[in-house]
Amino acid sequence: MKKLKKNTIKLLRKIQQQIMAEPKRIDMHDFVEVFAPEVKINLQGTEGSPEGLPIPPCGTQACVAGWACLIGDPNLEKELKRVLVEDSITFVNERHLALEETIQDKAVKILGITEAQGVRLFFFKDWGNFEEDEFGYTLHDKNFEPIEAGWPEKFSKRYEKSKTAKGRAKATFDRIEHFIATNGAE
Repeated sequence: MKKLKKNTIKLLRKIQQQIMAEPKRIDMHDFVEVFAPEVKINLQGTEGSPEGLPIPPCGTQACVAGWACLIGDPNLEKELKRVLVEDSITFVNERHLALEETIQDKAVKILGITEAQGVRLFFFKDWGNFEEDEFGYTLHDKNFEPIEAGWPEKFSKRYEKSKTAKGRAKATFDRIEHFIATNGAE
């Protein structure tokens, strides 16, 4: 496997800085979310925080793919906030927009990584949407090559079991660090 590009590593470092500067801004369970100022808790919750995730003062939370898009395309957050205000709703995510491509596909392009690397970086292995196909693989790329989906278990378990935003942010930071150290192989 070839080395990650310098620009890829630079953007991954910006994502790490972003989530550590305000740990409440990481939510690996949705690509991008923007909340109205009156909303203080993201009620999606996680195993480690069943009462929901606290929302940062800016109102924006995202996963690794979402942060790649927010940093790489500043208009995305502006558009989400516009829809939030115009529709007078308390929550908006990427599904409220008529995007030409998915956040996942956009993040792969912005980061300059392969689809397989994106799956390893953006998803947890135990998420149920990776069902086995007729060949027994849990996921495949556009060329039908098998992809090992998701974060290494030691990172996803730390994220899920963390009871604090700082703990979830640190698990995500460390996962990104491992991705860089393995050139996207893990």
